[in-house]
Amino acid sequence: MVVARASSSEARRSPRKPLGMLLTPRDLAVLASVYQMRQLSRDQLVRLHFQGLAEKPGVWSSAVPGRVLRKLTENDYLAARPQPVVRPGGRPPLVYSLGPNAAPYVARALNLAVATVLARASQDTKLSWLFYAHRSAIADARIALALAAENTGYTLTWYADEQLANLHESVKVAGKQLPIRPDAFLALHGDRQTACFIEVQLASEPRAYLKKASAYEPYYTSGAYTKRFGFKSMRVLALTDTDTRAANLHAAISASPLSLKDMFWSASLERFCAQPFTSLWFVGGEHAQSRLLG
Repeated sequence: MVVARASSSEARRSPRKPLGMLLTPRDLAVLASVYQMRQLSRDQLVRLHFQGLAEKPGVWSSAVPGRVLRKLTENDYLAARPQPVVRPGGRPPLVYSLGPNAAPYVARALNLAVATVLARASQDTKLSWLFYAHRSAIADARIALALAAENTGYTLTWYADEQLANLHESVKVAGKQLPIRPDAFLALHGDRQTACFIEVQLASEPRAYLKKASAYEPYYTSGAYTKRFGFKSMRVLALTDTDTRAANLHAAISASPLSLKDMFWSASLERFCAQPFTSLWFVGGEHAQSRLLG
């Protein structure tokens, strides 16, 4: 498979000056989301920022998101790359990252230095497709949870993997220092409260997941987790590509020598994204499926 690359002259070209484009609050929200999640597809952006229009008679059109994203891309607020997928015909779907002209707006919105935003935006236009499915799954989970939290009056706090990596958390297990590197950390605040690590498991075997679990348990019991994140309770949510894989992770945790089996939950990404707050979770050591906010 051949992926088109920009010529060296195009790569050195300065970003086009915006053609008098007036950014709307929705445009700014799109730019912030793309920066926070690094890469987003059109479908993901529609779910996150355009669904409300469908409820207003005479306003919604399936062409609206396309026009908005095209205009943002033409003015270098977004960068669009065709996803290298095999399909029978038509253009491949586009994946969006932040463009250089968006940096001042995103920096202001997220209280960051413009240079920091520009550097990350440049990196995101070159992200390898090898891990795109994993990044996209994390984004799907975040979007689903953000929408569900908004609809139920909860506040969502989300720490991305990049932020967590910068914490350099680790724990000693059997004389070895093991890193604590989840895909995300989330906290939900409302009538109930919960704090969880996210582990997206699209391909790994139960044995690899058990190795991670063997680090999470002492990380919690040592008090390092509470000291760092400020919560007394902790869950590890494994999101898988299939129900079968979720059940296999549950079986592996339930049969393991871990003391805190009920800390480890698993579910398929598809079920989670459809209804995040329903009874869809396999809980280690238990038979009945549970709710995240039960």
